[in-house]
Amino acid sequence: MNGRKLSRRLILVLLAALFLLPWLAACQLPSLSAPTETPTITPSNSPEPSPTPTDTQAPTATFTPTATAMPSSTPPPSDSPTPTLTPTLYGIVNANQRINVRGGPGTSFAVIDALSPGTSANIIEQDEATGWYHIQLDAETTGWVSAALLLVETPTPPITVVPTADYELLLDIPIVDLPAAHAGATAIAAATDEAAALPTATAPPTAQATLQVATPRRDVDVFAFCDDRAFGISPPTGLTNGSTIRIFWGWFASSEALVWQHINNAVHALRVNGTEIADLDNFRLTPRQDGGQYVVYWYVPYGPLTAGSYEVSYRVSWQSAISDGYARYGPGTNTEFEEESCGFVVR
Repeated sequence: MNGRKLSRRLILVLLAALFLLPWLAACQLPSLSAPTETPTITPSNSPEPSPTPTDTQAPTATFTPTATAMPSSTPPPSDSPTPTLTPTLYGIVNANQRINVRGGPGTSFAVIDALSPGTSANIIEQDEATGWYHIQLDAETTGWVSAALLLVETPTPPITVVPTADYELLLDIPIVDLPAAHAGATAIAAATDEAAALPTATAPPTAQATLQVATPRRDVDVFAFCDDRAFGISPPTGLTNGSTIRIFWGWFASSEALVWQHINNAVHALRVNGTEIADLDNFRLTPRQDGGQYVVYWYVPYGPLTAGSYEVSYRVSWQSAISDGYARYGPGTNTEFEEESCGFVVR
C-alpha cells in the first residue's frame, strides 16, 4: 500500500517537472550551478581619447612699451612768425617855458607834472577827440599834454644787412696781379710751341661768389637838430651808398599869424659837409594847425649819398624881431639866432 503511494507521488513529481521545464527555460532563470569566475579586464596601452578641438581665440597683440625720450630743456622751434618791432613815437617839448602835464586829455584835468623845453617823452597814444598826447613820464607814471606843445617824430628803423655764405666766400678770393698773370700765360704759350701739349686734368668749375648789396634807402627823414640830445631824436642809422634823405625842422607858434611872421622874417642857412643848400623856401610846407598851436615844416631833399661821414648844420636868424606867442626872437631880443646840427654815417 505504501509502495503504491510512493510510485504515485514519483509519477506526479515527474509530470510536474515535465510541465514546468519549458516554462523555466523560457524565463531563463539563473542557473543554480556554481558561479563562474568573471574575467578581469586588463588595461591596455591604448591612447587616451583626445578632446575634440574647439575654436581657440587668437591671442591679442600686446604692445611692448618703449623708452620715452626725456624732454629737453630747449623747446622745439615753432613756426610762429617773428614779431615785428613797432617804431617808438617820441614827442619833444616845443615851447620856451615849462609846459603842464595833466591827468587827462584836456585843461579840465589836474596838473600832475611839468616838462622843460626840449624834453623828450615816449608817446603812448593820442586822444582823437581832443588831439592830446598820452605820454610816459617814468616807469610807473603817465600823463597828458597838448599836441600843440610837442614836436612828434617817428624814428626810421634801420635796415640790417645780413651777410650770406657767398659774401663770406668772396672775402677769401685772392688778389691776382693781372700783368704778372698775363706774362706767365705768354711764357706758357711759348713753351707749348716747342713740345706737344700733355693732357692735363681739368679742374671742376669753381662757384662764382656773389656779393649781396644792401638796397639804398629812399627819403629817410633826418632831424636837423639830432645832435642836441635834449630833443630825443637820434641820428639816422642803416644808410648805405645810394640812399637819399630829407632834412627837416619846424616852427611852432600860438597862432597862424605868428607862424607867417616867422616865415616872412626868417633867414635860413642849411649846409651839408660845408656845402650850402639854396632856395630852402621851395621846400616849405603849408602851415597847419596842430592841436592848439600852428606849425610849419621844411623838408629838404638831399642825395644820393656816398659812403662816408656827414655833418648837417642849420642856422636861423630874423630880419626883424618876431614872437611865437611865448617868447621873442631876432634883433634886440635874447635870441637873435639859433644854430643846430646833426651828424651821421653812410656805410
